[in-house]
Amino acid sequence: MKTIDDIKPRIAAIQKRSLLVGIIALLACIAGAYMDKAQFMQSYLLGYWFWIGITAASIALVGLHHLVGGGWGFSIQRILEAAGRTLPVMILLFLPFAFGMQDLFIWARPEIVAVDKLLQHKAGYLNEQQQHQH
Repeated sequence: MKTIDDIKPRIAAIQKRSLLVGIIALLACIAGAYMDKAQFMQSYLLGYWFWIGITAASIALVGLHHLVGGGWGFSIQRILEAAGRTLPVMILLFLPFAFGMQDLFIWARPEIVAVDKLLQHKAGYLNEQQQHQH
């Protein structure tokens, strides 16, 4: 029977490889954003929605399990809780959208809104900036 001390070196090796893979992926994302920012932002949005969906669904299922009780959720409860704990990371990963709104959404481009009557009409709720009317 293995103890936690027997497994620690293997876990450390997996963590180091995972960090290396993460750094390589981050460099690939930076290179992709540099080559074609609009395509990068579209791809990033798709990936973000996938992972935030898993995080949100996990939180919802844990909440549902705690609400109704029963034994149906005990086998997956820890997995769902671990997935829900990625929410702070997902909030941090939302930051690139603050810099890429104009590449994603036509209504975030002031020069296009200035000539489009429909977008001007919708500007009150399709706007990244607060507009104050006096």
